[in-house]
Amino acid sequence: MATKFHGIDRHKDYSTIAVLDRKGEEVDFELRCTDLRAYIRTLEPEDAVVLEAGSGSFYWADQIETEGALCYVIDPHKFRIIRDSWNKTDKQDARNMAWALWVYRVTGKYGIPTVYKPSVTIRELRRLFSMYQLLNRQIRVLKNNIQAVLSENGISLNRERKNRLLPKGSSLPLTLNTLIR
Repeated sequence: MATKFHGIDRHKDYSTIAVLDRKGEEVDFELRCTDLRAYIRTLEPEDAVVLEAGSGSFYWADQIETEGALCYVIDPHKFRIIRDSWNKTDKQDARNMAWALWVYRVTGKYGIPTVYKPSVTIRELRRLFSMYQLLNRQIRVLKNNIQAVLSENGISLNRERKNRLLPKGSSLPLTLNTLIR
């Protein structure tokens, strides 16, 4: 059973953290926590934490879960308290997330719009596949640019020279000798 509820509004250089107790009262507030790693090491299995989805959120969620604490990653676009807020500050976002987590875990009312957190293996495979697609797209762009430069300079390639210079399904084997032949 969770006894402390942490709302962490994470940024590149610092995080804003609000902590509520089981009664829903704020027991701690840190406006600019510059060492999130050290803060996470203080968490216990009775703690519950909520973060906004963003770059690195799954990494930090893994670190929090390693300490035994429960961690939720929310979709800020579906979290109306943040999305529709008129007073959007780090301070308010951290407090609103902690409060929403408290309401969800203690009263059981209302849900929080979490995002699916894939396993580390799936995340790594997705990253590798994305990089593979990006590299192949860049290779296609480079090959098309080479053909355009050659065409603009009056060099037309027959099928044999084109296949030798710009083979399908491989990287660019472009050398000066390849162009001259």
